[in-house]
Amino acid sequence: MRSHQSRTAGFTLLEMLAVLAVLSVLLALGASSYSTYRNQMQVKEAAEQFARDLQAQHFNAKRTNTTQSVVVVAQATTYTAGGSNRTLPSGVRFSTGGTVNFYPPYGTTIAQNGTADPTTQSFTLSNNNHSRTVTVVGLIGKVIVK
Repeated sequence: MRSHQSRTAGFTLLEMLAVLAVLSVLLALGASSYSTYRNQMQVKEAAEQFARDLQAQHFNAKRTNTTQSVVVVAQATTYTAGGSNRTLPSGVRFSTGGTVNFYPPYGTTIAQNGTADPTTQSFTLSNNNHSRTVTVVGLIGKVIVK
C-alpha cells in the first residue's frame, strides 16, 4: 500500500497576491515620501550653492580690490555672480530678485562714497511648495541660509 504524501512546502497563489498587495502599498507610500524629500534637497542644494557664490564674491571684493556683484532676476533659474552665469538645480527658481554689491577694500555692502545697499536683502528659492531663503545681512555682508 502506498501512502499519499501532501506537499507542505511553498506558497499558495493567494499568499503571493497578499504579499504583492502589501508591498505595492508600501512602495506607493515610499515613492511619495521620496519625491518630497528629493524636492526639499534640491532647494537646499540650490540655497547652499547661492550662499557659497555670495560668500565668494564677498571674498573676491577684498582679494581683488574691485566691486563684485551678484544679480538675480525674479522667477529665473539662473543668476550672475562675478560676471559668470550660474544655473540652479533642476526645478528650482528664484521667487525674488535683486542685486547685491560687495565693495572694496573690506567686501562690505557700503560704497566708498558712503552710500549703502539695503542693510538686509533676502532671496527666496522655491520648488514645488518647498522654499529656502538666503539673506545678506547688514553692511558686513554676512550670508544666512534659512
